[in-house]
Amino acid sequence: MGLAGGPRNRFHQDIASTLADLAAFLHPATGGDGRRARAGGQRPHGRQPLPTVRRKDTVAAGVDQVAMDACGAALLGLRPAEIGYISEAHLRGLGTMDFQALAPALLEL
Repeated sequence: MGLAGGPRNRFHQDIASTLADLAAFLHPATGGDGRRARAGGQRPHGRQPLPTVRRKDTVAAGVDQVAMDACGAALLGLRPAEIGYISEAHLRGLGTMDFQALAPALLEL
């Protein structure tokens, strides 16, 4: 989202579609460092307690950005199909959220 100029606040109105649009335009190779993962929702601010950090000891790399984000979501215990931009990008054919089908012998999630 930092690539776009102008009134970027409009992107947040439909964040799932916006992220899928960026994925369609950029096609990046991606990497994921899941050695340690922060559990819990948003960043801490104010007097909120610090988030729990869990060791996952996982590192991934790929050219399918949808699969990479789906893998990262699963690593955090989330269902990729329930994350708007992952579902949107999968439906547009920008990649697959079925990351385990890409290399099932290598994954242990």
